[in-house]
Amino acid sequence: GQSRSSALSASGWEVVRRRRGTPHGAAAASAATRGDPVVATVTKGVLKLHTKWTARRLAADAMFAAMVTVLAAAAIKTGNLKITIEAMPVFLGALMLGPVDGMVIGGIGTLLYQLLSYGVTATTALWIAPYVLLGLCVGAVSARHGYACTKRQLVLLVMLGELGITALNTASLYIDSLIYGYYSPVFVFGTLPLRLGICAAKAVVFSLLLPSLLPLVRRAVQPHAN
Repeated sequence: GQSRSSALSASGWEVVRRRRGTPHGAAAASAATRGDPVVATVTKGVLKLHTKWTARRLAADAMFAAMVTVLAAAAIKTGNLKITIEAMPVFLGALMLGPVDGMVIGGIGTLLYQLLSYGVTATTALWIAPYVLLGLCVGAVSARHGYACTKRQLVLLVMLGELGITALNTASLYIDSLIYGYYSPVFVFGTLPLRLGICAAKAVVFSLLLPSLLPLVRRAVQPHAN
């Protein structure tokens, strides 16, 4: 019945977490081979969010993308410095939903911000690319580890992700300055040490917050069996 299915879905994350060392497909195959219908059903329920475009999954993507847009607009800006936590929804969505959703969240969220703030420009795609790649890479790693990354893995993902965003944004700024005629080595690269410092500070904050936020948000967006 529905209550049984809901209970199975709610407990699915614990089953997958205990099977962290085994890929989801292998876990399901193993359960089926042993004739364990309960574990097989739970695993199938957990996989539903990652394999089907359910209304809940689409709503989660839309929510995270909207958060990216709002947080980007609320950033502290001065010159070519931007202090923002818009990457947090991309991390959360990609870690829970996978690489495709991570790309959608980062791409749509950043696209809306760019359109609302600057309209369509020759470099719009360059400013969107860092968050699309972030969602893709983080989601792929999360999927590879059964959507149950350890704290150490989360810290490494955050550090590399923030460093990658800073590097790609610097490249985007350089290309944008050449196209629109405002290039200056001091303006483009002079604040790079400060931006790297901001990158490191955000990585520390995200690393501290993600292990606590992830289970809370996951419970809110995980599917229930229909």
